Amino acid sequence: VEALSLADRIAVMRAGKILQVEDTSRIYDKPDHVFVASFLGSPPMNLIKGDFEDIGGEVMFKKGEFHLPVAADIKEGRYTLGVRPESIRVTSRDEALLKGDVTLVEPRGSEVVLTVDVNKQLLKIVAPSIDYPAEGERIGVAVDMESLVFFGGDTNRRVDLCAA
Repeated sequence: VEALSLADRIAVMRAGKILQVEDTSRIYDKPDHVFVASFLGSPPMNLIKGDFEDIGGEVMFKKGEFHLPVAADIKEGRYTLGVRPESIRVTSRDEALLKGDVTLVEPRGSEVVLTVDVNKQLLKIVAPSIDYPAEGERIGVAVDMESLVFFGGDTNRRVDLCAA
């Protein structure tokens, strides 16, 4: 967090190798590697390992019971979906595509970090500290689809999945 607020550019190294050198906003929003995604931010990017599936003509990213419709070409293989906690928001259950149960609320001054169980997949959400849900509450969850990042399951590197 300190590096993101103080630097213009950041280099992230792992085991003596540079994984990415980039402007701070770019490295945060579009990390090139799963390690970079998990290293930057507090809380770090939500990372979900899964597959794509065509369900009734709609492409879904799936992990177990967790399904998220995405605008991408289906490609064989395993992928990791990355989404920042700030790119997920609490909505009304009636209009939400995803629904989940709040399992933990962590106040942090002007914001709270919510841990939400969405079909057995735990997601971290950063929300304003005004009128936030309580532990045990069922909520609607909306994801900013433009902010999704996908990583190849074999390489852990960011991949571009062209819109269908």
